[in-house]
Amino acid sequence: MSDLRTRLTIEKSEARGRRGMVATKHEAASAVGVDVLAAGGSAVDAAVAAALAVGVVEPWSSGIGGGGYAVVSGADLAEVVAFPMRSGSGATPDRYPRDGRSNVSAFLWEGVVNDANIHGYRAMGVPGAVAGLGLLHER
Repeated sequence: MSDLRTRLTIEKSEARGRRGMVATKHEAASAVGVDVLAAGGSAVDAAVAAALAVGVVEPWSSGIGGGGYAVVSGADLAEVVAFPMRSGSGATPDRYPRDGRSNVSAFLWEGVVNDANIHGYRAMGVPGAVAGLGLLHER
């Protein structure tokens, strides 16, 4: 087995904005959030729009089939909003027995018999992103 280690140093300049800022991994998704801000939307409106846009331009990074968390703060508010994200009904570790392989797939997971955690119905979770983004937007 090889020991997979990398030392990565990233230097970026500081970004500041007086009327709002949107940051995603893709310029087009960030532009969607900026457009929402420019049209008078709130920071949460922009975040929800940008999150949905990331699911279109980089579906492997984000999308309606996932879930997540958001930390929202403001003058009168500081709370954590959890998106509903669940495993399939009855999912337990013994349903995914390891097969001895290591660094499987892009996720570097340990191997599972028949790759049941990657392919097929046992690899699916109950999507929570749409409900979570809706909850975030409502609040």
